[in-house]
Amino acid sequence: MNNIILALEQPTQVSIEIVDILKNEIAGIKVNHLFLNKTEFLNKSNSVIADLKLYDVPKTMGLIVEDLIKNNYDSVTIHLSNGLKSLEWMVKTFGDYIKLIGVSFLTSFSVKEIEAIYNCDYSKAVKYFTSLAIHSGFSGIVCAPFLDIDIINEYDSKHILTKYCPGIRIKLDDEKHGHSRSNTPKEAIKKGANYLIIGSPILNSKEPLKTINEIKALYENQNYI
Repeated sequence: MNNIILALEQPTQVSIEIVDILKNEIAGIKVNHLFLNKTEFLNKSNSVIADLKLYDVPKTMGLIVEDLIKNNYDSVTIHLSNGLKSLEWMVKTFGDYIKLIGVSFLTSFSVKEIEAIYNCDYSKAVKYFTSLAIHSGFSGIVCAPFLDIDIINEYDSKHILTKYCPGIRIKLDDEKHGHSRSNTPKEAIKKGANYLIIGSPILNSKEPLKTINEIKALYENQNYI
């Protein structure tokens, strides 16, 4: 089963070559703002997530999403801080044409930082953003595979939201590359992650195909999903 979404960092020739090598082993690719005019990447995968974390007035976000739809992007990330009214409008206007994935806290934030930024208990903050994603009709949510996903599962007991988990490390003591709330592939799948978003462990590997197969071996053939 292809549960892995490859997170690309820069639109380089090396990135194209890696996607070509792994295209049959991944569920899709995730790209950032640097890729928006790089159409050569759109033909490399059946599913392309535009990870833009949109946070703006509805009209501006709408213009951006319209352009993504024209260019055949499969999904786009939108910050849940936009609020219920704006999120509902996005779903009503664009939900039939592109998957809308909610973003709450970056995995680089620690629990203490989240509580300081939002001035509330961490668990309550996670539940609040999860409720926004569910009630607005979003198809999925980006969540850390440690702590966040447990709270989301408790609130979203019917598993309405597809869970996309970045911050995946083959071993917990591996270099975090900026991620704070990380977890292993096996534990993330066990906790209910639908997709594992993985970048550096694969992109920095000398043998990306071997690495991705090693990652899959850590969680496949388990009765977790």
